[in-house]
Amino acid sequence: EALECILQHSSDLESILNRKKVYKEIIFKYLHQRNVDVVPSLEKKTLVNIILNFWQSEYTPRQVFKSQESASSTKLEESKISSCDTVPYADELALKFSDWYFNLFNQSIQAGAGAILGTEHFWQDCNITIKMASASGTLEELVCSGASETVKLLCSTCSQNRLYFNPNLSQEGVRGLSDPHGVVAVLACGTLHTEQTCIGMFEQMFVLVRDVQALNNWKIKSTKLNLRSMAVTTLPTLEQGTFTKTLALSEVADS
Repeated sequence: EALECILQHSSDLESILNRKKVYKEIIFKYLHQRNVDVVPSLEKKTLVNIILNFWQSEYTPRQVFKSQESASSTKLEESKISSCDTVPYADELALKFSDWYFNLFNQSIQAGAGAILGTEHFWQDCNITIKMASASGTLEELVCSGASETVKLLCSTCSQNRLYFNPNLSQEGVRGLSDPHGVVAVLACGTLHTEQTCIGMFEQMFVLVRDVQALNNWKIKSTKLNLRSMAVTTLPTLEQGTFTKTLALSEVADS
């Protein structure tokens, strides 16, 4: 009866996990047993965000990102975390796109460069910039253009080190911006992993434009990816990155 009462008067899963009697050690043990890469030093709030993202990815049916859906049909399924239900349209689109893209990209790295992530998701004249910062401060920048070259650069850069992206699929980790012309910018961040270890953080910006020649699907017009080698003790947020501070809607339209 006590458990039923708690469930009845709790607004969502997050409020239950944040209760004092749900100890940090319990959440850590649960994640560790399910091979989720976490460290004991993480704060309880961070562990709660990680477990919510884990449940969302494991127990919510993944939908292939269909850009021909209208604005009204892009609402997340009712089974998704309720905190996302009130997010404006651009943010809903950004969250759905990020979930789809990083899941597909991680599969591509595991299967072999370009095996799953294809050029059909990019405009032929798209461009990409990748910046890689080492723990010592060394910065390397890679730039190319064209759909085929973009896919090759993305996959080769990450497959060399078997990098795995774990996006922060929350309002703090994913954001969408749109302009009156229908251009949408997606900002996403999260932790960067090898097979067993968290090695840093990433942030990525996508500029999306519909292609009327391809069932009006969204395609990637340009993307910028920052990879940073560093110790991570809390789940990264967009406020810690650079794109949120520098991006203006006029810049999105010009892309």
